Amino acid sequence: MSPVSLNLSGQMRVAMAPLTAGLETNDLGHYRSPGLPPGKYVLKVTLPTTINSYGGLLGGHRIASFRIDDSVALSVYSGNFFREKDAKPVDILAGTERDDVDITIPLLGLHAVSGSITALSDGQPIEQGVVRLLFADDKTELFSFRLASSEDGRFNFRFVPEGEYILHVEDAETGSSSVLHTYPSLDLPVSVHSDLSNVNIRLPNKPADKSSATAQNQ
Repeated sequence: MSPVSLNLSGQMRVAMAPLTAGLETNDLGHYRSPGLPPGKYVLKVTLPTTINSYGGLLGGHRIASFRIDDSVALSVYSGNFFREKDAKPVDILAGTERDDVDITIPLLGLHAVSGSITALSDGQPIEQGVVRLLFADDKTELFSFRLASSEDGRFNFRFVPEGEYILHVEDAETGSSSVLHTYPSLDLPVSVHSDLSNVNIRLPNKPADKSSATAQNQ
């Protein structure tokens, strides 16, 4: 399998302090982190999500670049949970070595949530803005997506666990510096139990306008 990145955090009274960075599994999915002091730890595994781009002069060599997009990377915590608050701490005792701290990534039950964001007044796609996928109960963020003019107002979240969420849109804009249209933030509740491929969000021009948003399953 392809390597995945890991992060070990010491469980403290005030905060989770990261202790390892850049740790990766090998091609067999194994990992090792030596020299840990005794204590309770939470293991976070992040599946790399790559964005590929290609370029180069006409007739010349093509240049391929790959980068990790952390904003849409799937993370799994100790105990095979998708949320840090549900993570199962791991006890490390002095003078011992544990080889049973395994994580199984539960790929079944993951879905895609995609759609478009347009202006309510004229149906034009929103050119700039941020779409965040938040857990409905505490509004912590699962993923975020930054809109660009090249995206034509469309967003796409992959690897979304089943559950209740809020799609939060903020900093939405269209136009140029000379004629710039801004839009208020908007929250749209969504229930994810299958792929949602046609989530339509329409933003009003003014905060006083009535907003319109729909989610359809296709």
